[in-house]
Amino acid sequence: MSRLDTIKQQFPELNISFIDIFAKLDNTKSYKYLPILCKLFGNRFNIKHYSNSSSDRIKHMVDLTRHLSSFGIDSSELTSNEIITMSSLVEHFNSSDLEIFQEFRNYMERGFLDNKDVTSYQTIGDISHAVSLASIKVNKKEMEGQVHVEYEDDQWLILRPLTFESSSKYGAGAKWCTTYKREKSYFERYWRNGALIYFNNKKTGYKFAAFKGIYDDKEISFWSASDHRTEFLNLELEDYMLPVVKSIFKTEKSNRDFCSVKTITQVEIECLNNKIYNESEIGIDEPDLPMLREHEPVAVRAN
Repeated sequence: MSRLDTIKQQFPELNISFIDIFAKLDNTKSYKYLPILCKLFGNRFNIKHYSNSSSDRIKHMVDLTRHLSSFGIDSSELTSNEIITMSSLVEHFNSSDLEIFQEFRNYMERGFLDNKDVTSYQTIGDISHAVSLASIKVNKKEMEGQVHVEYEDDQWLILRPLTFESSSKYGAGAKWCTTYKREKSYFERYWRNGALIYFNNKKTGYKFAAFKGIYDDKEISFWSASDHRTEFLNLELEDYMLPVVKSIFKTEKSNRDFCSVKTITQVEIECLNNKIYNESEIGIDEPDLPMLREHEPVAVRAN
């Protein structure tokens, strides 16, 4: 028995196909109605269902292939109909969880995780924690010049991401919209409009983000790794860090203000081109500031 077959036996609740479901809708012993059920419901997973135009079909498949690729899924050996089916199934999972798993797999294969026993990880929280610790180790050398370090000691690394790449790297394991690979314009708006700052605990992997608007509303908001807005007092932060945080948020500079012309150009290439693609081909609207997600704000103001 292959390893894949063994895993299918271990997780029977996941080893269910559309045909298994349709078969349950057909109460006859000979599955008399199964073919028509497959024909009726399977049509939506057929490329011919989307357009009579070959150019529209090609464009649709490019979009779906790009979507799967963003989660690290190789669709090169799949048929068009299989790509449509898999894209539909992927939509049932939290996209940020899939991206965190992709980071986990990457760090594991590169040997950057201390715990190399894959079976010992039980929850997405375990994986996020491991990714967060690994990202701090790896990124310091790789992201040199793409971050502005506000403060660092043996326990804490506090920085501003100056590019989307550094935001994605140092935000690994978190669900902040400023790390979304498919909607990079989120990052560009915070980078341009205020002080976007990531707090990373180098010993525990705990992290949170903060944002201060510079030009209009100078409110400061804090965000947990799960992207819930929270009060400052709820953060896992030592008392000695309070004056450090207060000093950092006296700033009147946005992340963009710390960038060279070269770095600004990189962000425009990373984010603005992605924004054009998203708005014209996917139909995603820009969010309103200030926010990292949609939760009700609880904030403090800089003195």
